[in-house]
Amino acid sequence: MTLPPPTKPMRIAFLTTLVPNTLRTGSEIATRAILSVLEDLGHEVTLFAYGRAPFHVASPVETVLLATIPVESATAPRREQAAWAWRSLRSGLPISSEKYNYLPPDRLEAEIARTNPDLLIVDHVNLYPFVTGLAQRLPLGVIFHDVQAISYAMVAEKAARPWWRAIYAREARLNARLERQAGAEARFSLFLSEADAQEARTRFGIAAPAVLPLFFPTPPEPAPALAPAYDIGLIGTWSWPPVRQGMAWFLDEVVPRLPTDLTIAVAGSGSETLPSDRVQRLGLVPSARAFLASLRVSAVPTTAGTGVQIKTLELAATGTPAVSTPLGVRGLDGLPETITVADGPQAFADALVEAVHLPKPRAAAAGHTWNEARRDAARQTLDDALARLG
Repeated sequence: MTLPPPTKPMRIAFLTTLVPNTLRTGSEIATRAILSVLEDLGHEVTLFAYGRAPFHVASPVETVLLATIPVESATAPRREQAAWAWRSLRSGLPISSEKYNYLPPDRLEAEIARTNPDLLIVDHVNLYPFVTGLAQRLPLGVIFHDVQAISYAMVAEKAARPWWRAIYAREARLNARLERQAGAEARFSLFLSEADAQEARTRFGIAAPAVLPLFFPTPPEPAPALAPAYDIGLIGTWSWPPVRQGMAWFLDEVVPRLPTDLTIAVAGSGSETLPSDRVQRLGLVPSARAFLASLRVSAVPTTAGTGVQIKTLELAATGTPAVSTPLGVRGLDGLPETITVADGPQAFADALVEAVHLPKPRAAAAGHTWNEARRDAARQTLDDALARLG
């Protein structure tokens, strides 16, 4: 389905955390998808974002690179992590915001204003404190990738050590305040799941949050024709606390219930530090798609967090067999039959064993159809939000 663009194309300043050029994380994949919809609708978009150091890869849209900075907590130098915490204590902003506080607000706002935009979109609420002045002069849209107040509260509740409970509980409180403020001051607020939108209504009093159906932004490539190298595999960014909590659940509760002859591999940033001898820890792999093609079944052991689980999104879009917890399919409706949902560690382990011994065929065509339907719905949602500004 082809949707018409709004009657008046807009100049949009799009502020996000990282230039989504490598698609290494779920956040980058989601941002790339949103940018592609804005381009589909005919808008002139200028991206303002940081990059990982060293920064080599070109951006998919016109970009102002703000700086190259360390981002992932698992790999950032200790002095940087200490600086984030110190700035957070002084400012009262979450650490998850101070990670991106590398420019004076007046300089950041001047960089954005120089492009003479019609609209400012903040594509991560963490960045909102640094453009509040500009947001008073421009129409503002905010995209909530998740509700971090809830995500951090989930992690705090299950943290094993008292100081981590205190740190995550503080992050939850400060993010709640920030999310409430951004939602109140934005002309439109977009969420990636209905559950998050409902939380925004009840918890933050946001009057009319809309749900932006997320899709995988790049056309699925044909999977390499490889014999399975592993029975079960997992891939992700394991330094993000809600994701690492799911991995701990998988290692502690699911793996002991699996037959010892099954091979298990974990890939992605932070996997090399996992405390388990039952799994092969691969670290970053050259190609996520090739890794997934080397598995009989992929596991998505999500136990905390909000928003959409991007890994499940990619698995569904590519027709890759997978077993997920109920929380791992949040915000994803009408999933292809290649995705099995299992609740509880024994059911999860049983579903993995069944998938290994009775594998479902890969269904790339069904996944593509499902993904394109979500892309069309995303175009309509963004078109509606922008049309109301006029």
